[in-house]
Amino acid sequence: MSLSVSNFKDQERDITFINLNHYLNNSFKEYILYITENELILSRADKNKLGLHFIINQLLNVCSKAGSKKWFYYKTTDSIESKLVKRLFNTLPSNITYDVYEFENFLTERDYIAFNNTDISTANFQRFFNLLRRYKLQALEKKFKSNINIKRSLLP
Repeated sequence: MSLSVSNFKDQERDITFINLNHYLNNSFKEYILYITENELILSRADKNKLGLHFIINQLLNVCSKAGSKKWFYYKTTDSIESKLVKRLFNTLPSNITYDVYEFENFLTERDYIAFNNTDISTANFQRFFNLLRRYKLQALEKKFKSNINIKRSLLP
């Protein structure tokens, strides 16, 4: 068993639990740096599009490392980021748990949580691709399609 702030590999279930907040913290820093360095003044819609770009890019980076099955955990807050994360994961067939507690609490409680296997034959990424096209993020679609580990990691 390997425990860190960012993820936990459950050997029994063969699932890697991912602390999405840890990775999205890095994404937010990149987002702020990009806006500051380029001195951008953006509309709300453009901020959402740019924020979604950085969130998806970070998610693809996490998933490209290994093709093992992943279960995402996201500590929700009352923020735009939470809304964007929910919008994104509503388009993905991936497993995600939303809660108000810290990742460590989720890990200690995971033995009491039922993890139902989903039939992956019904998994479809079309809604995700539609989201990427709606926000004109085709470069991220190419990144997704170019790495089989990403697709395997995002399957339920």
